[in-house]
Amino acid sequence: MSDAERLELSTHEFLTDVDRVIEVNGLVREGEPGWSENHASWPRRLLVIGDDDCGGYYFVDLSGSTAQVGYFEHEEGEFEWPYANIASYLDETISEMIADR
Repeated sequence: MSDAERLELSTHEFLTDVDRVIEVNGLVREGEPGWSENHASWPRRLLVIGDDDCGGYYFVDLSGSTAQVGYFEHEEGEFEWPYANIASYLDETISEMIADR
């Protein structure tokens, strides 16, 4: 994986900058326009760890009830659980980036 691809991954899909993690989580908790049509509060137990650069968010559940990585699909307003854990999320995300080269 090239440095440019690592930067792309860490800018959106998997946030590695602590300040950016804090910023994004603050935005969704404040009801950032776009994350929710009804501007409902973002569930406090969900920590955003990335985004798809199109309004969707990847997150983990801090309550410990699951190790899965979830995805908030903003157009449908639905929470999904497509990844079994962070490792499978990163494996799939990196594989997609490599395939898109």
